[in-house]
Amino acid sequence: MRIRSGLLVACMVVVPLIAMFSHRVPPDARAAVAAFFHDMVRPNGTLPSVGGEPASLPQAAAVPIQAPVAPATSTVAADAPRVVPVAAALPPQSPEADPVDMLRALGAVAIDCRPLQGQGGHVASCRLPVDESGQLERVFQTVGSDPAAAVGNLLREVRDWKQGPPRGRAGAMRF
Repeated sequence: MRIRSGLLVACMVVVPLIAMFSHRVPPDARAAVAAFFHDMVRPNGTLPSVGGEPASLPQAAAVPIQAPVAPATSTVAADAPRVVPVAAALPPQSPEADPVDMLRALGAVAIDCRPLQGQGGHVASCRLPVDESGQLERVFQTVGSDPAAAVGNLLREVRDWKQGPPRGRAGAMRF
């Protein structure tokens, strides 16, 4: 019963804490933890010592490396919705009025526009860094009847978020 309770506490407390504060861990500490776990796995081919001498793992026979083979086409890939690049789906506009360039100027990365399945319309999404280091990002996602409308709605949402909180809530932090 104690083991189950400990596991439950770990899942309910420790795991969320790691998820919330892992971006605050310095890169050197992350490298040290990774090296610790890497050493635990023992990539050098030895097992923990049994009777004073380390036991060796059996070595596999060498297999010649062949040139990569092109993957066969599958029916799953044909049924998946096709990703439409935003620039290809939007009608040509003047450079100063291009919403994708405006999103990039606001700091947006991973800008994407896809058709919705079954309903028609399109969904546009992008990510904006929240902190200076760029480890935390906020995801924006909007829909529209066509790619231009979806990206226009996305631009409006990003601009509203960049302007800050409404006047009544000056101290609120928006994520």
